[in-house]
Amino acid sequence: MQLQLITRIVNEEQPLRIDVTVDGDTRIGHLTPITRSSLDDVDLIGKMTAWRNRMWSCFLTQAAVTEEKTKAFLAGSILADPTRMLFIVHSVTQPVGTIGVKVGPPWVHGAGPRGCETGVRRLAELANLLRGSRNGHPQLMYQAEMALMDWAFQELNIDLFWTAVPSNNRLALTLHQSAGFRTTQLIPLHKIEHNGGTQLVPGDPGGASPDGLYAQRIELERSDFMLRRESLLRAPSYGTPRRLISEASPAGALL
Repeated sequence: MQLQLITRIVNEEQPLRIDVTVDGDTRIGHLTPITRSSLDDVDLIGKMTAWRNRMWSCFLTQAAVTEEKTKAFLAGSILADPTRMLFIVHSVTQPVGTIGVKVGPPWVHGAGPRGCETGVRRLAELANLLRGSRNGHPQLMYQAEMALMDWAFQELNIDLFWTAVPSNNRLALTLHQSAGFRTTQLIPLHKIEHNGGTQLVPGDPGGASPDGLYAQRIELERSDFMLRRESLLRAPSYGTPRRLISEASPAGALL
């Protein structure tokens, strides 16, 4: 049922829009999935390319991309993978970033939690979390993550969410921990030069990185999320009220 639903959404047979709210009922944006017609959205692909190039050092593959490469990534890595979805995060006025979910291996961030290959539990990996523009509410990305997980726990019947975050990315770790994630294992990253760029390849959890680079695996159980759902959605510990930030302000990555 998971893969059937994802396929219907991606093929535009079933529309999907996930509202993003703050204080429980004030809409501050929404999520829309990348679908087949997104490949023809020149403006969106241009924005995604600019976001990626602005924050390239926060990704496992650290190299500049072109609009053609962005389109090829959407066609080959997102739309061609029935276990994967990528969402555009919109403020009230414009697209500002991305967030993704993957419901089966091979995982984006390497090896998943122990026992994930048995198929006994339904796992989802949170990936592609990037705020390319600071336009919108200061809690937009946090609430977008909460809204996506809320939808996935219910509609995709997920048992556990997990992801891996570079250990030096304190902003992303704080955001995820505020959403209820707990830290588990360190994943060593191996630096490899490839095609003029740098790739950080995940190694075996618990191992050593020859380059001193690590990612922190974090996990969130469905039961923990549901227990704290109302309080997390209405009174998040992440972010503080402040004026909205303009398009001209520096953007940030939350990989």
